[in-house]
Parts: sequence; C-alpha cells; structure tokens
Amino acid sequence: MRCKIIKKLNERYNYIQQLSEKKGVHVFLGYDEVTGSKVIIKEISKNHSKKENDYSILRRLRHPGLPIVCDAFELNGLMYIVIEYIEGKNLREFIGAKGCLSEEDALKIIGDLLEVLDYMQSIKPKPMIHGDIKPENIVINDGHSALIDFGSVDSSDASSGFCAPERFAGIPKSIEADIYSVGEILYFLITGDIKKVYSRKKPTDMNNDVYKIIDKSTRKIPADRYHRPSDMASEVHRIQQLRKSGVNDENGIKIICIPGCPEAACEMAYAISSIKGNVLIVDLDMLSPSVHTILGVDKFGYCLQDFLSGNPSELKSRCVTIKKSSLQMLPCRVDYENFENADDDCITGIISGTTGYFDTIVISCSGFPYDKYFMDSLIYSDITIFPIVKGVLDIRKYNSMTRFLCDRQNLPEDKIFFMGIDIFNENISNSIAAGAVETSWIGSIPNSLWRTSLYSSGKSYIFSMKKKVFSRYIRVLNKTGVLN
Repeated sequence: MRCKIIKKLNERYNYIQQLSEKKGVHVFLGYDEVTGSKVIIKEISKNHSKKENDYSILRRLRHPGLPIVCDAFELNGLMYIVIEYIEGKNLREFIGAKGCLSEEDALKIIGDLLEVLDYMQSIKPKPMIHGDIKPENIVINDGHSALIDFGSVDSSDASSGFCAPERFAGIPKSIEADIYSVGEILYFLITGDIKKVYSRKKPTDMNNDVYKIIDKSTRKIPADRYHRPSDMASEVHRIQQLRKSGVNDENGIKIICIPGCPEAACEMAYAISSIKGNVLIVDLDMLSPSVHTILGVDKFGYCLQDFLSGNPSELKSRCVTIKKSSLQMLPCRVDYENFENADDDCITGIISGTTGYFDTIVISCSGFPYDKYFMDSLIYSDITIFPIVKGVLDIRKYNSMTRFLCDRQNLPEDKIFFMGIDIFNENISNSIAAGAVETSWIGSIPNSLWRTSLYSSGKSYIFSMKKKVFSRYIRVLNKTGVLN
C-alpha cells in the first residue's frame, strides 16, 4: 500500500501512516529526516496514565531484543515517544505464513524473549514489566525475536488469551503475569492454539519436558509459576542442551543430583529403585569416588573413565548391576590427572546413552562449586538435594551456595532442596530446618548407629536399611515429586 505523509512533527519527524489507536494513545509509522530511517511515533494524550515506566528510563534501554527509544518530548499538549522501527513480521504473521514451529525453533524464540525480560528486570532503581506480551508485540527479524510496544499497560488494554487471568480481576501487572504470557506464546508457537487457563492436558504430540515448562509458567495462581525470567530460561536452556545431545524427554526420565554425600545418594537411589522402576546411580566425584564401596562392589570392569574414552552407546549394557535390586551403577576411579579436563558432554552423554532404559538417574558428585561436573549436574538435573550432615555449619554453607547458584548461574530456586541426614532427634532437626532460608527443607533422615558401624567397616548398609530410615526417604522423595 502506498504511504501518504500525514503531518510534519517537530521539524524532524513525518507521520506516514496510522497503525493503531487505543485509550488515548495513537501509534503512527513515521520517518526520521535526520537519520533517514523509519520510526514508530506514539502520540499520547496528557490524561493517559503513565504510572510505572518513566520514559527517561526507556531512553536508556539498550538490548538487541528491544527497539531503541530515540526521542521523547511534549508538543502542543501531547506527549510523543519516538521508537526505532524494527523490520520483520510479527509472530502471528510469522506463524500464519510458516505454520506451527518445531519445539526446538519455538524454544529459540522463547529463549530470546526471556533474555529480554531478564534484562528489563535488571533495570534500576525499579525493574520494568511489559504487561502486554502477545504475538503482535513480538517481531521476528533475521532469525531473532524482538519485543516491541513496551510501556505501561492497563489491565483493560491487555490482550485476552495471552494475558494472565489475574489481570482481568484488576490485579496490577507483574513479572509472573509476563511469564504466564510467555508460556502461552510457547504453546501457541507449537500448536497454533491458545492454552485454556484451567486446562492441564498435554497435547499428544508434545514432549514432556516442553510441556512441563508450559504447565508451570501458565499456572492459575501466580505464586505457582516461575518467579524470574532467568528461572524459566534455565529450564529452556537445559532442554536445548539435551536436545543437542540427541535427548528428547519422551519418557519423563528424572535426574536427581545429590552433591557432597555419596551415602545419601546411594541410599536414595536404592529407595527409588525399590518403588519405581530402573535406577542408575552415577559417581562423578573423580577426586574421592566412593559409590562402589558404599554399594559393596569390590570389582568392576567398566567405569566413568571408560565411558568418557569409549562408545557412549555401550553404557546401558556395561553398567554394574547391584545385587538384590533394580539399581545399576556407573562407578568412578580416582583420577587427579584428568580432573582439570572434565568433559563438557559427559552428563548429556550419560543421559543420552541411558534414555529409554532407566526411569531415574541419581548423580553423586563433589559439593565443590567450581567442580565442572558439579555445575553441569545442577544445570541438567530436575532437582538437586543438598544433604545437611553438619547441621548449622552446612546450612550456612549451602544457603550461601544457593544464593550464588540462583543469582549467578540462573538456577531456579524451586529445583533445589535441603535434606538433613544422620539427625539425632527431631528437636535438632527442626532447629536446623529453621535456618534453611534459601530453599525448601524437605525433612531429615534419622541417625542410625547400624549405618555408621557398617560404613566405617567398609560394608554396604542399604540392603539392611532400617524400616524407619527407608520410610523417611520415601517421605522426602514424595515432597520433591520424584515418585509422581
């Protein structure tokens, strides 16, 4: 369509074509005669509310996924905002032309979008919230997505279908509401439809791992959703990395990381195997491996080092089977020389080589935060359980570590748990639990002198585990959702 110049503005900008109008805001496509580029011009009446986002802050925004606010001024009693025009199709046009996307392509777009929201949350002194995330406000340009039309949006302006349900009850916009919209966008990209607020039914052709992200981000109650864009982005990144290694979570395999306490890892793996299918425990502590000793295995012909240098497809047939159980083990030998050369693809290779053969993988690793396998285990695991052995001393250490991991490594807070082990009595347990301020306390495993005497003599305890101890492990696991 041929554009017609409507009006000269401020001796610099030309209105070219009106694009939209709503509640005191007119949006025009314009032309900047100084730079020679197209711009978006917002004409805002003085009675239009502008409560949260000051446009002086908008002008300082610099992110490849956001248009630049070029200018902001008042003229003839009206407020004008001049914004960079981003070429490309909006998401609805893009899907209309191309059709529904693969899960991988959809996750790429969502990853870009979450990166933008995370940047907006980092704005000081007050984080920015978009408030109206919908396909029309996302532009696909050169393979990347950009979020446009940001600023203060009233609940009455928010778009149905992609808007969080609480917004229509008059509740102010929030980051949880934006996260809801992102979940709806992900569902739309893959299915072409809008997910109903009350529906938790998974489409038959959608993988479990992707649907878990959609389900959590679109929960009806805001507190049940991801609390930060980085939390959701971490889950998206985890799936992307697993997919690169050929792993699609069609069978819902559970991955549990238990750092710093191989005894707890072995006992928990055994408890899971007694209740739910085939379980693999992997020893990733190259400096102090002990899983094989705890499980009573003296000789083994295949270990972690053989897996790293060999054929990953052999893993499922070479693991050591633990007698009297459906538990299998990938042991490790002490290897100081190769500790510094930890393999980047170790954990994804283990997951890829065992998918379809195991229901659960339990990872026992060092609790040292700069151990490569420790960090990778946390990233790829569904949940991480820090065993609290030394009471308040461990609580202080792991509280600090959790803050670091969540803030610097973008790990979701709700996938990290604290669990006491060898607690002598419930009063002490409750006192320790009160100090677990950074994450969820899921209970404690009682002290057993029988456990101590067997482990100190180098014998396995798990096959003679006390009934009280076993039932406590089951109670703890139920709180994490592992047995669901």
